[in-house]
Amino acid sequence: MRYIEEHEQCFSFREAYLNSLETLLSKKQAESTVLREARGKDILSNPEIYRKEFLKMLGWPLTEPDDGLPTVEKTLIHEEDEGKIYRMLFTLPIGIRFYGIYFEHNTSEKLPFSIVQHGGSGTPEVASGFFKSGSGNYNDMVMRIFNHGINVFAPQLLLWSPAGTKPEYNRENMDCKLKQLGSSITAIEVYGIRKAIDYFVAKENIDTYRIGMTGLSYGGFYTLFTAAADTRIRSALSCSQYNDRFTYARPDWTWQNSGKTFLDNEVAQLVYPRYLCLAVGDADRTFEPGNVQMQFDKLSASLPDKSRTDFTVFEGKHEYIKEDFYVDKFVAELKK
Repeated sequence: MRYIEEHEQCFSFREAYLNSLETLLSKKQAESTVLREARGKDILSNPEIYRKEFLKMLGWPLTEPDDGLPTVEKTLIHEEDEGKIYRMLFTLPIGIRFYGIYFEHNTSEKLPFSIVQHGGSGTPEVASGFFKSGSGNYNDMVMRIFNHGINVFAPQLLLWSPAGTKPEYNRENMDCKLKQLGSSITAIEVYGIRKAIDYFVAKENIDTYRIGMTGLSYGGFYTLFTAAADTRIRSALSCSQYNDRFTYARPDWTWQNSGKTFLDNEVAQLVYPRYLCLAVGDADRTFEPGNVQMQFDKLSASLPDKSRTDFTVFEGKHEYIKEDFYVDKFVAELKK
């Protein structure tokens, strides 16, 4: 038997299938939003219970007990009157080699400390302005924090540009393989940042009660998630990343049932009452500011003390905030 038809004769059937999937998705998202937002008050009342759930969602090794300090290879790469710059290669207890750049002031005084995190297609070298091209849309964020009298660690995540920067890699494929094993790339990298903090608290000349984190884009994502995971972070400034993850869905921002449990607002509730600033540019084409504003309005309505969480739409594109006001407030909260 042989039958021949035009290609378009089946289009309406495919369209019916696709439309039904989209209708089902919208229905299930609406249902999950009701469930997730109902948890908000309970998160604020029982943060440690929900923090454990959050870490379990992200996966191993965040689900394991503390497993000791990393070892480190520390190499001085630059020195002048105001401080030293080191490349630091950690060997984490799980065997991962975790790299970053440490900026240390020349003083015997214990200083505040901050993680300053690059974004997608970025490196700590770019964010720190190491190249003649400058720091681009990072707007000198590393040195702006350092110049406030804060020692800074800028880690390298699996986010460097896949074009022209070696070695090549596939982040989404790596994330999928880790999720098959009960982990995720986010879990590995939040763990790496936390283990670096463990080292600095134990071995370096920092004030262990004055720890902060800030970052751009993916760095803002890791700022929000690491601050939710680690209560030692007392001040956080997440720039150009906080959003509605139903609207902006990506594989490495997604975990089983996260739509019912933890999207950005619920993660932010785990930071409360520690200080958190969420910022987005008015001309950001990656995350539409109006959408982000609606998310923050819901978050703010759930918080008893609204002064502990700020939101600003600044004049700019997808970049680190140029205005000093909220950077200064982040620093002031860090130094309290």
